[in-house]
Amino acid sequence: TRTMKHFLVWVILLSMPLRSSLAAQPPRQAAASEITKNPQTQVALDWFEPHQSSINEVQIKLAEIPAPSYQEEQRAAAVEALLSAAGLTVHRDKIGNVIGELRGVNDKEVVILAAHLDTVFPAGTDVKVRHEGERLSGPGISDNGTGLAALVAIARAMQAAKIKPLRTILFAADVGEEGEGNLRGM
Repeated sequence: TRTMKHFLVWVILLSMPLRSSLAAQPPRQAAASEITKNPQTQVALDWFEPHQSSINEVQIKLAEIPAPSYQEEQRAAAVEALLSAAGLTVHRDKIGNVIGELRGVNDKEVVILAAHLDTVFPAGTDVKVRHEGERLSGPGISDNGTGLAALVAIARAMQAAKIKPLRTILFAADVGEEGEGNLRGM
């Protein structure tokens, strides 16, 4: 949760221009501090704690969908539905990347928050997630079930806070990271 909150602050920070009043050293820390004082940002940050169990459920759900490189379609469909439910405009490109858009005031500048869909595990691997006390364990639970769950959680937190960024934010779940990358579409 703490890491997701840090990502949220940085996404908001990157989606807004730095003001000259924030030019003092260190500028990014000053900007991040100012952003966390914003009431909408605080609503988004406060969203995480009461939703921790649903964030974990999304992580488990996505990690239990087999997604070897070039076979990410089922996981992509699940992420597409989750990002759409979070209020984003969502589409898939020709090679299978899922892209959710939170349009900013200035749509000529874009910030991308990305996590990969595929896993290094071959088809047929048992991807069932196990609970070991407070810990979740299973193939792909951290690489990259966590990243995908964070994409969805940050989008949901921003929706709950009704954040309208200045720059457009793309929430991208990309294919082919564990293989040869996205070269197949070229």
